[in-house]
Order: sequence, then C-alpha cells, then structure tokens
Amino acid sequence: MIEQITQTENGYQILMDAGSKLSVLNDPSNRRYQMVQDAIADGMEVIVPVVPDPIIAERAAMTLTFSQLLIGLVSMEWITETEGETWLKGNELPAEVTAMIAGLPVEQRFPAKARALRMSVADRMDPLVLALAQGRGVPPEDMDVFFQTFGKV
Repeated sequence: MIEQITQTENGYQILMDAGSKLSVLNDPSNRRYQMVQDAIADGMEVIVPVVPDPIIAERAAMTLTFSQLLIGLVSMEWITETEGETWLKGNELPAEVTAMIAGLPVEQRFPAKARALRMSVADRMDPLVLALAQGRGVPPEDMDVFFQTFGKV
C-alpha cells in the first residue's frame, strides 16, 4: 500500500508501507503509475517539493560595498552628488532615505537609520534596499543590473 507520494521531474516517488521507495515514471501503461493515480483519486495528497528559484538565490548573493552603493546612486542620479557626499561623511542621510525611514514603525526607525548611516555592505535583498527601490518605482530586474554594474566599480 502507498504511504506517501512525492512528485518528481519525471513522475513520482512513492513510499510503500513496507518502507521501500519506488520511482514511478509518467507512463500510463505502467501498473505502478495506475496505482499512484488511483491513490490520488482516493484523496491521497501529492507532495510537490519546493524548488528554489535560482534568481532569488542569485539576488541573495548580490552585495555592494558602501562606496559602490553611493557611486551607483550618484551615477544613476537617484541621489545628488551633494547628498552622496553628506551621506559619505556619515552625519546625514538623503531626504528620500530619511522619509522612507520615517514611514517605518517607531521601533524600526533607529535600527534602520543606524544601518543606513554606518553601512559597510548593502545586500540586494536588505529590506531597506527593497523599500527604497520600491519607493522609487525601480523594478527588481533594474536593481539586479544596478548591483551587477556597480559591483564592478
């Protein structure tokens, strides 16, 4: 008797009540395939493994140093050179960043400001980076290009 059904790229892997695992190809002429279909028809749930999206893993690995980030922001004219120089001194954030932080819940404001002012690395998937990109209307693909381009500077 089938205990568990897991979908695979080419069919299914089934766990039998005796503990044995069998691979079953998507082949209607195969009697085990018919057993799987019958078990599914009787209400057995099929486990569909979650395959990580490669773009998510790639984005998670994207980083910029603080200087690369500022060079990119100024080069793309997302902040002015004056704002970049002021941010570089570590005393003040650009108005857009300050406004975004002000919109956060009170308990998140100081940590966000501290991270922004004393950033050593900008992670592509950092919530602050994501919020700033979204606030500017920058699509995820353009942020990927930004990180790829200015990661080489």
